[in-house]
Amino acid sequence: MQGRHFHYFLFGAQLQSNLPMPGLAEARVQSSPEIRIWFQEKPPVWLKRHYQSAIPRFRSRCLDEFSRPTLQVWSLDGACFRFLYYDGTEFFVDRLGTRIWATWPSSLTLEDTLTYLLGTIMAFALSRRGVTCLHASAVEVDGFAVGLCGPGGAGKSTTAAAFAQRGFRVLSDDVLILERPGEQFVVRPSYPVLRLWPDSVQLLYGSAEALPLLTPNWEKRGLHLVEHADRFQKECLPLAAVYLLGGHGRQLEVPLIENARKAAGLMALVANDFVNCVLGKSGLARNFKVLCRLREQILLRRITVPAAPEKLAGIPAAIVDDFRKRRLAAA
Repeated sequence: MQGRHFHYFLFGAQLQSNLPMPGLAEARVQSSPEIRIWFQEKPPVWLKRHYQSAIPRFRSRCLDEFSRPTLQVWSLDGACFRFLYYDGTEFFVDRLGTRIWATWPSSLTLEDTLTYLLGTIMAFALSRRGVTCLHASAVEVDGFAVGLCGPGGAGKSTTAAAFAQRGFRVLSDDVLILERPGEQFVVRPSYPVLRLWPDSVQLLYGSAEALPLLTPNWEKRGLHLVEHADRFQKECLPLAAVYLLGGHGRQLEVPLIENARKAAGLMALVANDFVNCVLGKSGLARNFKVLCRLREQILLRRITVPAAPEKLAGIPAAIVDDFRKRRLAAA
């Protein structure tokens, strides 16, 4: 690699890239980088003859307006994985999750590429390193991490932003990184930005334009947590609870929170394993064992929220109240 290197500490790992990553603060070099990233470069040319004829191991069921899968993934002789998005953005990740290459068409920007990198791609690279990632956000409550888990559109980022607006710190958005250094699971901080749709920004801040665009080519906006009253939790915290989002009750005036049944709760966690669709059998088996242990150790609750958007303000208070009551009862 020629020229300057840029260093970041994200997802609990030291990263090095050949271009600066907009919106993220550079970190002091503490050790050799665990993950190296090359923007607008591809891996060694010998791979080309393999991936041109390879059959995808995964095709997204979600299609674009031209009926193309929004994401396809190839395994290239087990040495490298190729991710191709419908807009032409392309990633290669080596089998150990230590090297990432990214390219994109001239119509897109580095900021566009980061929206993929800081989600699915980093989650996959970390999974290759033996880390389990949930499709969830996480906030700090009373010195513990509380996960907000659910499928796309469930309101994870919006709820996390509502917590931040009320003085709580946020550990992660969309990708919850699990670690188990001892008997207890902890959550690693991810990066200090929440990605919000304009209607969520309108609801929380009174104007859809109250926050800056993440990229000129996408309507999502970014809540930069360090700049907004320093609401980013920079240290790992023990994971005490996960709240499963996704249900809306038309007749509800306040959120309804109840226990997630053991088997159903476990299946919900498995369904929200961030990259289970592209992991091999060994990776799936490893993550399933991790999530079984996690289910036994944490409070797992299911939350149904009022359908009216203006009732969002009551969700953080309801979760905090429920969490504290359950912690007190278990003491």
